[in-house]
Amino acid sequence: MKKETNYERGNILFLERHFHDEVRYMILCMTHLKPTGQLENLYLVAFLVYIRNFYEFFYIFGKKDRACAQHYIKNWNEIVKRPEGLRSIYEQISRYSLHLSYKRDDKDGYKQYNIPYLYEHFREVIITFLEKLPDKTDILTKLLEDLKKAKLQFV
Repeated sequence: MKKETNYERGNILFLERHFHDEVRYMILCMTHLKPTGQLENLYLVAFLVYIRNFYEFFYIFGKKDRACAQHYIKNWNEIVKRPEGLRSIYEQISRYSLHLSYKRDDKDGYKQYNIPYLYEHFREVIITFLEKLPDKTDILTKLLEDLKKAKLQFV
């Protein structure tokens, strides 16, 4: 029996609601990016949470309750390959975001993160995802248009 994707089951509403919001919030955080490539702590923490979520959405497959790009585009893992080194950044972000843990990795704050690189990488991956998505809704089409315009100017 052929396994249907979330897209085929009509779960496009998930993308319109949750995925859309995550992308918008990521863009909003970047409006506070300083010319030094750094963010204030509030925006940094939020930005890193969105980056962590996008990493899981685009590069981690097979978890039962976790939405992933592969649910919407069957050959996603053949379209976009995870860059070397991104997994260690993901793991570092995961440790940093453990706010009430003794294992929290915050000795260098956000100096250890290349914020412009992370933003541009995931902006491009999200654009690719939205372009490959069959039968986009008006909301997702508008998101794609806005994301294409949201390129960092000073990087």
